[in-house]
Amino acid sequence: MRSAFLLSALLLLAGCAGRPDPRPATGDPLLPGPALPDKGATVAREDDSPRVPPPPPSGDGKASPASLTAPAGTTAGVTLGAPRASVPAPANYAAGPMTYESLQAQLRARSVNWQNLKNRGGESWSFECTVPDPKAPSLSQHYEVTADGPGGLAAIKAVLARIDESRGK
Repeated sequence: MRSAFLLSALLLLAGCAGRPDPRPATGDPLLPGPALPDKGATVAREDDSPRVPPPPPSGDGKASPASLTAPAGTTAGVTLGAPRASVPAPANYAAGPMTYESLQAQLRARSVNWQNLKNRGGESWSFECTVPDPKAPSLSQHYEVTADGPGGLAAIKAVLARIDESRGK
């Protein structure tokens, strides 16, 4: 019994070993096919001449690397505009309709980098946030207010008023 099993296994193995692989040779190291060239080996092009990389662009050391890629006698095609403020000036928190979105825009205008709004039960809300200190940006100022009102809007508005008070506005 054991010798019959061994014989059938050898016959199956011999039949599989002589069959060509139906998958195309892709050069993928995970698929069978021709071996990839060794690191540092020169890869020949179709005309069998070795591929030599072009020399790096030369510059005077004053130009940016992007400008070195432009053809000779041309510029890179980038023109920088004048500096612009990245954040709009703080809006007056008393003006306009008080919506969650408008209050969030005012918080962004004041550079709020963390915030937390919690419902304390019913219409009582607690809002706290941190704002980088204008004199020492690595430090943050913490503000927290509990106020009554729908959706916590009154608490957010009260914190905005405290931020403005602390900044002398």
